[in-house]
Amino acid sequence: MDRQPFQGVKRHWAVEVGTRGLELKDFAAAILDPPWYSKDVCRWIAWAAQSVRIGGHIIVSLWPDGTRPGDADEVKRILEWITGWADVELLPLLAHYEQPAFEVVATSDSNGEPFSSSPGVGRLLRLRIRRRPEAPSKIDPRGGWLRFVLNDYQLALRIGGLAGTHFSIRMHPNAKGWVWPYVSKRAPGREKIGLWSSRNEVAMVGNSDGLVDTLRRTFKTCNASSFEAELAEYPELLHWDIPRPPHWRNFEWRHR
Repeated sequence: MDRQPFQGVKRHWAVEVGTRGLELKDFAAAILDPPWYSKDVCRWIAWAAQSVRIGGHIIVSLWPDGTRPGDADEVKRILEWITGWADVELLPLLAHYEQPAFEVVATSDSNGEPFSSSPGVGRLLRLRIRRRPEAPSKIDPRGGWLRFVLNDYQLALRIGGLAGTHFSIRMHPNAKGWVWPYVSKRAPGREKIGLWSSRNEVAMVGNSDGLVDTLRRTFKTCNASSFEAELAEYPELLHWDIPRPPHWRNFEWRHR
């Protein structure tokens, strides 16, 4: 289960964690890889636990010590919450992950600045459920991001744009050119990003409605010249690494 619709598996349920209850019940185990922030970890665990039988297990990845200031206290509070309804064990294994493309770009453009790298390895917890925790409240599905997928490239547009602004698109003052040199949610000015690509290209967007219409027209074109003609209203984006048509995959989806 993952909100990202392209997973290359035969049985995939594309769903946003917490937007609705799971219809699947009585599993022996669940394996989770949530974002490494306390609120996300607890929501994912509580959500998945509704579908795992009593006595069943949840294996979840968690950040290592030294990831960020106060991370040990965060883990302590998570464990205190878990032990109220499950037995918990730290597995003698490390979870290594392949660095995604946006992290590679961020790290190479950051010059070692804070918030520009990730640990690359995590710890694994195994939970044995004694009773189910309270189900998390459902997330409001309104707002969020509209994503366009062109081949292996994704472009995410924040719905609504920046309120009270009159520009269409602009470089982010904390970016290196168009590239966002960070991987952490704590990076300064992250909330101002309105357009974000899978290559870590970012921009601030004043009016997302106009940009949505332009992108939809642009991505329906069948050759590079018509593509660039449609996108001429936003000439800044012609410098981004957006693949020109023809595309072997062209898809639009939305998430919170």
